[in-house]
Amino acid sequence: MFKDEETEKNFDSRDPNSSGESRSLMSIKGDSASIEGNFEISESIEVDCEVKGSMNINGQITILSEGHVSADIKTKDAEILGRYEGSMEASGKVEIKETGLVDGSIKTDSLIINQGGIFSGNVERMTKNDKNRSNNNQLETAIGEEEEAGDNQMESAEEEEAGDNQLESAEDEDDDDMRFEE
Repeated sequence: MFKDEETEKNFDSRDPNSSGESRSLMSIKGDSASIEGNFEISESIEVDCEVKGSMNINGQITILSEGHVSADIKTKDAEILGRYEGSMEASGKVEIKETGLVDGSIKTDSLIINQGGIFSGNVERMTKNDKNRSNNNQLETAIGEEEEAGDNQMESAEEEEAGDNQLESAEDEDDDDMRFEE
């Protein structure tokens, strides 16, 4: 699927900025990795390759130093050490690190540009209504994913039950056949 890259999904990682809580994290890394599409990320993601498209992230996006993201992003928090181009909406904070380069528009409640970080574009402050709407959309996405998983489990159980019923019918037919032979 990808050439010359390493992909890690959902491993436990300690966030050095938190109180030692673990978080689920997806990483996409690679010297020549490039992916394109519309992504729904239920937790946090680290990007250290090229990504194009759109991203809806319920956690934090970290664009690492080799990462180049050209996408419209909705997220809680963002940390940019690499390059970002596009339109970003973050209900939390956006931090452009010393090596970060951003060209686009950002809508957030908190924008931090460290010395050496470069920002070119527009900034809009997120209102409380925007935050509530963003948080509700992220909650609806998470609930939808849980419901879909539950529906898939229920369909699987129903299919299994139907298979069992067919097996019982086949066994009953075999019994009938045996009676006719006797």
